Amino acid sequence: MAKKLSAREKQLAKRILARRRLDQFVLSTYPEYRMGWVHEDICRRLARFSDRVIAGESPRLMLLCPPRHGKSELASIRFPSWHLGRAPNHEIINSGYNLDLPMKFSRAVRGIFKTPMYQGIFPGAQLSADSQSVEAWMTQAGGGFTAAGVGGGITGKGAHVLIVDDPIKNQEEADSIATRDKLWDWYQSTAYTRLAPGAGVLVIECMTGDTPVLMPNGTERRLDSIRPNDVIATYENGRMSTARVAAQRSSGDDSILKITTKSGKVVRANGRHPFLATTATGELKWIRARSLSTANKIVAVKGSEESGREWPALLRGASYPLSAEGCVLATT
Repeated sequence: MAKKLSAREKQLAKRILARRRLDQFVLSTYPEYRMGWVHEDICRRLARFSDRVIAGESPRLMLLCPPRHGKSELASIRFPSWHLGRAPNHEIINSGYNLDLPMKFSRAVRGIFKTPMYQGIFPGAQLSADSQSVEAWMTQAGGGFTAAGVGGGITGKGAHVLIVDDPIKNQEEADSIATRDKLWDWYQSTAYTRLAPGAGVLVIECMTGDTPVLMPNGTERRLDSIRPNDVIATYENGRMSTARVAAQRSSGDDSILKITTKSGKVVRANGRHPFLATTATGELKWIRARSLSTANKIVAVKGSEESGREWPALLRGASYPLSAEGCVLATT
């Protein structure tokens, strides 16, 4: 006959479960939260992301959901609270299109830290008495939370986790090439440089739907026919490899460049898409489409004019090429 747990034992078991599982942590700190299957799935992905950050594996994750589906509550409030409980020495930077939203998240995370429920789950995570500003606060272990607006300065700040939540204000800004380029430049020149070893952000770039994608068996498929969990051929540190597609979305209308090589091969991409190419001096670099010129030579699969059949990729499984300089760490 099973032993009946006392109220104290049930509370202890609940705390242990909340420490181990993000979805249970959410329900423990926010009992009114309506947890659906999509939220459970998001929590599993965020928990796996946290595990990989702690292991120093430089994980990348992007969540794409319609407004009012709970992604900010989970990813920008509950997740930072849970992750800092597991790794109180880690630093988190949360950025949005202006400072107001990240400040709101910072205040919420700091408030969760102060609750008796949180202290019961993570007794080792304590706020520092010397750093309690809403814009930037610290834990006693040296970690903390920084709120930042996209485009703003975060000099002197580090991040084991960089969260970019709603970097574009509205459809008008989303349709603006200048705004998108400014956002990308800020990410490259400012945000990406603040990442600690083992941290990172997934960057997604777009190509047109009719772009041929090389498959592991050497055949090609249109980009718009590729779906999550499909395995495609990739380039990794000078060799062909494979990777599994994590997610997929259409970015809608965009300005497209048509790139024609001397061999007659045509590729279409927006100006932000990176290509592996040689410079005028012969150096191999990732160059955005808008910066390509006739002085560059684009790297292509040998025999790709014939669907790449000469070089089928080995099913080894790529993670993200270190040589990509943060441009195409794990594309979808």
